[in-house]
Amino acid sequence: MSQRQISQWPPSGFSNETIERAIDEEIVYLARVGKEIVGTFTLREADDALWLDYPGSALYVSRMATHSSWGGRDIGGAMLAWVGQRAVDDARSFVRLHCVLNDGALPAYFESKGFNKVAQTEQDRVDVVLMERPAE
Repeated sequence: MSQRQISQWPPSGFSNETIERAIDEEIVYLARVGKEIVGTFTLREADDALWLDYPGSALYVSRMATHSSWGGRDIGGAMLAWVGQRAVDDARSFVRLHCVLNDGALPAYFESKGFNKVAQTEQDRVDVVLMERPAE
């Protein structure tokens, strides 16, 4: 994302402690094609204060990434479809996420995957967009 000037994540990446904690909490998922890891995302049953004003049960996606060598093959769409089915199986109403507004590339991508903009807010002095789609 940094190559595309999208400042969704810290420039130096996430700390080892942050990643290890997510793995220990069993909320990190890997997408594979055969034995090759082609993508990852974090999935939570609750989100931080960003979504407090919005009712409805949801699963929350974050830190979604696709390996650059698999770009253009809709790995992200496949991961989001899996999350949508998991939300249905868990009797959740929505799949939710937030992303940086930046130049609009990320919100546009998620809109192409069926997400709707719910609100725009600020997190850590960065404009972010809250987005959701029905579980399906």
